[in-house]
This record gives sequence, structure tokens and C-alpha cells, in this order.
Amino acid sequence: MFEVRIYSSPHQRSHLAPLKTFQQQQPQKAPSPPPPPQQQKQQVLPPRPPPPQQQQQVLPPPPPPQQQQQQQQQQQAPRRRRRRRRQYFYIILPQSTPALVPLLNTIDYRFQIVLMQQVEIVRTTTSTTPYLTSSPATCSSTVATSCNTTTSIVASCQSYEVSWNNHCYYLDGSGGNCTIGYSRATNAILGCIATQFVTKTYRSKISDSCCVWAADTYECYGLTDDNCNNAGPFTAGPVFGGGRGCINTQQRLPAQLTFCGSN
Repeated sequence: MFEVRIYSSPHQRSHLAPLKTFQQQQPQKAPSPPPPPQQQKQQVLPPRPPPPQQQQQVLPPPPPPQQQQQQQQQQQAPRRRRRRRRQYFYIILPQSTPALVPLLNTIDYRFQIVLMQQVEIVRTTTSTTPYLTSSPATCSSTVATSCNTTTSIVASCQSYEVSWNNHCYYLDGSGGNCTIGYSRATNAILGCIATQFVTKTYRSKISDSCCVWAADTYECYGLTDDNCNNAGPFTAGPVFGGGRGCINTQQRLPAQLTFCGSN
């Protein structure tokens, strides 16, 4: 590159600025074109790690309705087992110590103090079931009428009653009704104790019939003419088929002769 300066006078060359300055620049090489894309160095980056795959929780299919009910029952079962019933213990004291009852009852709610006079002793019987259970069978059936057992257990009964098998039995013209604590007894029992009614009387009312109304469907026993509708004492007990044909009958008179026994 060279420079040409033009001055207005020769003397002004030192202190005057040139009028024009021509600068000739040497031609510069044109910049080389960029290499084609194929020749450019491609910066190879390492591959990105794949994003962590979220594990999807796969739920099992719902159980069928029957299985759901079983599961619910199994879940509820332990709760039922936790429920405990209160257990009570009974202490029997003699009658001479009633003052201790309030004191002992305050010790623990589980202990219930009971005096001996309040305890009911359950009586046991030795007779078989057919003798106590009413039967719809006719009088010809041995289930309803036969008697093949006796007992030595004697109950404390009234003078008009017969004691047998730890129970008390009586005859009365009550039309099928019995006093409190008594019920109609079966023909089978009457067959066992019929002869023991000798010297006995009606409980309170004379009957207006001879056939004995028992717990069974049919009447199979009756008093003879000498004792029928008679205040007594009886000279003979009820007889099978007696009382003018009392067999397979169903008389229901207001003062029907009734056979009752203690419960």
C-alpha cells in the first residue's frame, strides 16, 4: 500500500494537511469460502441417557364378588373374636350370713352372691321319655298305655295325691285344667299308678264324667260306677277301658275328670 498526498503550495507541505490522500490498498485475498457442510467437523456429543422410565404399578384385577365377601368376612372375623362375654361366678352362702351379700357384691361385678334360700334345686326323674310325652296314638298302642318301670324316689305330696317318680299326681273334675305348677299327665303314667288311687279323693271338685282326660289325644282310662262322680275315697283306681267304655274317646265336659301331674 502506498500513499499520495497533494499540497496547495510547496511551503505548506510541512504544516498543511494534504488536500487529498489517495490510498491504494493492495488487493486482499478474498476469504476462502467455508468448507462444505460435509467437511465441517461435526461435534459429536455423547448420546443423552434415556429418561428413567417410570415404573407403572400394575394393579391386580378386582376379585369376584364371592371372593370379596369372603375377604370381608375374614376381616370381620377377628373383630368378632375380640368380643368377650362377661362371665359371672355364683357364690352360695348360708341363710345365716345375709349381711355379707352387699359387701361381697361390691368387690367385683363378676361375683354374684346368692343365698341358699334363693337357689332352686332341680329335681331329676328316672322315668323314660314316652311316659312324659303326650301321644296321638290310640289306646291299643303300647307307646301310649304300657308301663314297665317304677321308681323308689318318693316326693312330698298332698293326701289326695299319688307320689311316683319324684312327681305328684291327682284326679279332679276340672274339665282339663290343672292347678299352677301342674299339667295333664299321660295315660302311660296313669297306667303305672292307677291302683295307688285307692283311698284317694278328688282334689277339689267332683267330676261329671267317668273317662279320664289325660295329656294324650285319646282317653283310655275311666273310673268304675262305684267311684264315678263320687266324692270318695275311691275304692278302686281308674281302669283301662273302664267308665262305661272309656277307650279311644274324646270327652270334653266342663267338669271332665282330669289327670294332672307336677311339672
